[in-house]
Amino acid sequence: MELRHVRYFLAVASEMHFGRAAARLNIAQPALSIQIKALEEELGGALFDRTSRQVALSPMGQIFLPEAQKIMDQANQARDAARRAAKGELGSIRIGFVGNAFFSGLLSQDLRQFRAACPDVSIELCELPARKQADQIMHRTLDIGYVPDFNTPRHPDILCQPTGAWPFVVALSPDHALASQSAIRADALRDERFVIYALGEDDGDHLQHIAAILGYMPQHITHVANTLTVLTMASAGLGIAVVPETLSEIRIAGMCYVPLADARQTSQAAILSARHQVSPIVLRYLDIVGQPKGVK
Repeated sequence: MELRHVRYFLAVASEMHFGRAAARLNIAQPALSIQIKALEEELGGALFDRTSRQVALSPMGQIFLPEAQKIMDQANQARDAARRAAKGELGSIRIGFVGNAFFSGLLSQDLRQFRAACPDVSIELCELPARKQADQIMHRTLDIGYVPDFNTPRHPDILCQPTGAWPFVVALSPDHALASQSAIRADALRDERFVIYALGEDDGDHLQHIAAILGYMPQHITHVANTLTVLTMASAGLGIAVVPETLSEIRIAGMCYVPLADARQTSQAAILSARHQVSPIVLRYLDIVGQPKGVK
């Protein structure tokens, strides 16, 4: 049984007239009669009681009618779902992020924007180090990644799209000798213990980035696993941290944020995705949220 046969049956059942049903379907009446006859032969009985004056549903036709309508309704739903999926309006998307993307508000802002445009897309979030995000995107187990951009070489199949740039500030406890300064120069931090967010194989890139910001490699370093720990340790006087200005929006009791006066770089953020992208949802996401934000 073909879907067109069901559609033809429903048209005749609605019009109760082969001529009008044929005109509605834009086919010749003899062709419609042949198709209905083929359907009846397949089902093993007459769907209509025909006389020279009228057409009526047979007992079998009356039973078949609601089932045929269900078939058409399901087919229409399937068609509409497929069309929405092709537009990136239906399905799911897997997004990885580092803590800075969350605490800066960048990720939340993008998710709100995407949700408003595509409310029926399911969003899966996972906090991951930058390199693991790239690896998972390569293996198609992650669709989008939010990472700091250290301008390091990436695999040619990974697309890195800049999404924001912000100045740096120094996070430190209020009783630190430099906390009262209106701005802090990098040289004034040479003897300080730096608390940095770095995990395993990501440490090298992060350390080199800190050195590029300051103009020298810090001599005293504490490595921690997430952004919140960085800020907690800095507020407790267990070190200082150089962080993007966006993190100063996070209010932690006993925390001061002072601009870094002579930072040699800005804090760059980027969105990672597969370069040869075929997912309509991912393409839609990149189109919606892809404009750089917060550039100063």
